[in-house]
Amino acid sequence: MAEKKKTIFYTEDIEMRFGGLYALKNINIKIYENEILGM
Repeated sequence: MAEKKKTIFYTEDIEMRFGGLYALKNINIKIYENEILGM
């Protein structure tokens, strides 16, 4: 059970790191598009 928990936390940590980076990029792109449309 301990090994399974470690692998789950490890995969979740990777998903959180990469998922967070992609989320920040998407948010920045949306803000950039909104600024262009606003102008």
